[in-house]
Amino acid sequence: VGPYKELKCYRPQDRHELVITVKRNVARCLCNGEVLEASFEINDLASIGLEDDRGQMDYRRIRIKTLN
Repeated sequence: VGPYKELKCYRPQDRHELVITVKRNVARCLCNGEVLEASFEINDLASIGLEDDRGQMDYRRIRIKTLN
């Protein structure tokens, strides 16, 4: 789980829901409803990237939505 070793809702080898909400230059990141980062600052040139921890990683239902 990387730097997030104390997550209560994380189950190894299971599916997880990640929700990342960005307002202006601040991201709020959740894993299964549990806060990973409450206010992670990003710059204007930030991009979206996906990577795996180890082994095979599958992604599904990826949605990007612009909010007003």
